[in-house]
Amino acid sequence: AAVLLRDFASCTLWNGQSAAARVTVPTLVLTGERDRMTPLRSGRALAQAIHGARFEMLPNVGHMLPSEAPRQLYQHLLGFFSSISAVAA
Repeated sequence: AAVLLRDFASCTLWNGQSAAARVTVPTLVLTGERDRMTPLRSGRALAQAIHGARFEMLPNVGHMLPSEAPRQLYQHLLGFFSSISAVAA
């Protein structure tokens, strides 16, 4: 239980706004609608802090995207990588 509480505290206190502003590569911020560790507002704020970032939310998914919704995650990643490779071509 102590580890989980420390994880929640770390997620709550983390502020990457200054680092996010320095990101210069295509970025996808993907979060689960039911993520209690890093809520939607945190994902949206991160995407807004990164110039040109795309924010997407997986409905009915929590914090563990790869294990909770692997197919949805794959589809979102595939769409993102396809969009940036089309721009690079």
